[in-house]
Amino acid sequence: MGNMLLANNLKALRNACNLTQKQLAEFTGLTIRRIYTYEHGTVKPDIETLFALSEFFGIAINRLLNEDITQTPKAVVPINTDSIGSQIEKYRNLKKMTKAQFAKALGVTPAYISLIEHGKKLPKMETFIRMLNILDAPADDILRDVLNGAIPRQATFVQCAVSSLPLFKQRLALDLLLKTVEVLKSADRLYQSYLQADMASGEYPPYKASGMAYIRFAKEESALFKLLFMRDRSHEKIEKQTEEIKPLLELIQKNTGLSEEEAYLFHLEMWIYVHGIATMIATSYLAWDMAFVSKVLTDGYLGLKCRYERRD
Repeated sequence: MGNMLLANNLKALRNACNLTQKQLAEFTGLTIRRIYTYEHGTVKPDIETLFALSEFFGIAINRLLNEDITQTPKAVVPINTDSIGSQIEKYRNLKKMTKAQFAKALGVTPAYISLIEHGKKLPKMETFIRMLNILDAPADDILRDVLNGAIPRQATFVQCAVSSLPLFKQRLALDLLLKTVEVLKSADRLYQSYLQADMASGEYPPYKASGMAYIRFAKEESALFKLLFMRDRSHEKIEKQTEEIKPLLELIQKNTGLSEEEAYLFHLEMWIYVHGIATMIATSYLAWDMAFVSKVLTDGYLGLKCRYERRD
């Protein structure tokens, strides 16, 4: 009788998590055959396995063994629907795409999409980026919880929050954090390659090339642009990055004769101008080609330069 109570509880908890026996085996390090025998009451788990299952489902061992929880497994094992998977599903529905259509566009199976949307699997970085582009989804929204939790001063909170989760959820949370960092680093590397290519091409003057690269990145990689440059920064400490932009300030000083402080203000105004254009292109508000963008940037630069020259 005791074996069947435990067996029924384990099966109910697994179903509440929408897991197959194979998935539960993968998460806990047990074999599928072991899971099968536990759920059919033919074998009782040893104490070490009971501890593992207790940690996995987030429920005390005495409740697993002595209480009938088959009627309330969801209350015992709440599933966090506010996850990367549910956000992807939301944007897929907004795009009016079925799982089959999304899978075909992505080059995967509908079953793979289901696993991701139910939070049972995390896509590789390359796949994740393709998803964003297909769905035209803002990466900062998809990864909002992770980005907010990645702020250094919240690190202790994140550590406590993750450690309080059942084991398999800890693995998912840590995987998600690592993938987020990987996406951010890869996105920044790609942006830097745009910047270096345009500044080395000789097609534009060096200072103008930096703005053209920024806008071209927004046009061709809108999802990654939104992640890097349009995310919520209300919780971040924004500092004056004079050293980082010093090469650009030196170009302005060379071309205009302005002081370093004046060059910084000049760059700040141009940056706001360039960022505004890039943002409107990334969000499909503008559909300008790069030739027209080039003309607009030249007009803006010359107009601002003229204003500084005439101010005295």
